[in-house]
Amino acid sequence: MTCPMKMIITLSLVFLASIFWLIGGSVARLEVEKLIVAGEIDYGPLPLRIAKNYDFNGLPKAFHSDVDLAFLSSLSKWELKIFLLGATHKLYRDGLNEYLDQILTLSEEYKVDPLWVVSVITVESGFNPTAESHKNARGLMQVRPDTARHLVELLKLNVPDDNLYDPNYNLELGIFYLKKLLQNFRFRYDLATIAYNVGPNSLRNSLKDESIITDENNYLKKVNGVYLSYLRPYLKLVKGKPLESSRSQKYALSEGKTSEIKVAKLTKSYIQRFYYSERL
Repeated sequence: MTCPMKMIITLSLVFLASIFWLIGGSVARLEVEKLIVAGEIDYGPLPLRIAKNYDFNGLPKAFHSDVDLAFLSSLSKWELKIFLLGATHKLYRDGLNEYLDQILTLSEEYKVDPLWVVSVITVESGFNPTAESHKNARGLMQVRPDTARHLVELLKLNVPDDNLYDPNYNLELGIFYLKKLLQNFRFRYDLATIAYNVGPNSLRNSLKDESIITDENNYLKKVNGVYLSYLRPYLKLVKGKPLESSRSQKYALSEGKTSEIKVAKLTKSYIQRFYYSERL
């Protein structure tokens, strides 16, 4: 093959590669613009891949049997965040907003009911990262140093004990601990919730001598009360009441009858009308 021919082939390949690069860049920009318009990301640099939804499929059950956790996965991250903030009491809304992304991410990772996690944190610290109890429990999820050391070993983390006031670290330990308790008590949310408060060994001893009636446990009642404040509007959301039509929101999203942007706006409008007015 002559040198001119090699040069022509080389230039042709470079030209084709440039065309593919330009097309790929245009497609990527269009996807970014769609996400920005949908309100799912702020304008600015975009990671290579963004998951549009949290995946809560496969969770064995919820804190309340009425909750279809699979429906959470049909909501975009933005819609789920708007829903939770709208259903949160105004005293805790700013605190939840600051840590909500991390809470949902870890709840997804450890496969636990995120509404349960939010309810436990509300009762434990009211989203105060510097909270400390008389029993030396610390941070957002009120984890004690001795419990933290055990959890750190299980998670194989290399962090100092005095890091419990760090929100990200505290949340990971606390949510992981909830998952372990749930497994240890055979996915009995009521027992796992009480165990988080009194300790698993103490609860087992109480169960053995029948000195505890779970339904009358004050801590469980508090967590359940917060959970119900999310459950009521959530069940309305599942039934499709935020939508103007009779179709459920899940059906509208999956069938493409209503755009995600419209659904998100309807969801936000519904929450502001139905819940913000009730809370403020």
